[in-house]
Amino acid sequence: MLAFFIYGHSEIRHARQLLLLLRIKGLSPEFRFVPKTSAFRYREGWGGSTEGLTELSDGGYLVVADEYDLFLTFAAPGDRERFARIVTQYAKRNEAEETGLIHGAW
Repeated sequence: MLAFFIYGHSEIRHARQLLLLLRIKGLSPEFRFVPKTSAFRYREGWGGSTEGLTELSDGGYLVVADEYDLFLTFAAPGDRERFARIVTQYAKRNEAEETGLIHGAW
């Protein structure tokens, strides 16, 4: 039985590192990149500049980002859990100063 995932991110370097890490950890999924554009409302608490963002009529801002979805197909059902553990350990930031993560971890 095949296991499928759709993994989205904004930085291609993140995807390359993730795919290499999966291979090092013994997972070799089939994969396909699909580019996409996402739009979302900028939140005041995010900080940083609003330069380059689209101002909305209510005074808020719209962020438009080029991103991608990475479609992954794993051969064994158990690979799904292994993939989730790898993402949690190396691609998910829990603290601002956390080290040992791949580029662009959120």
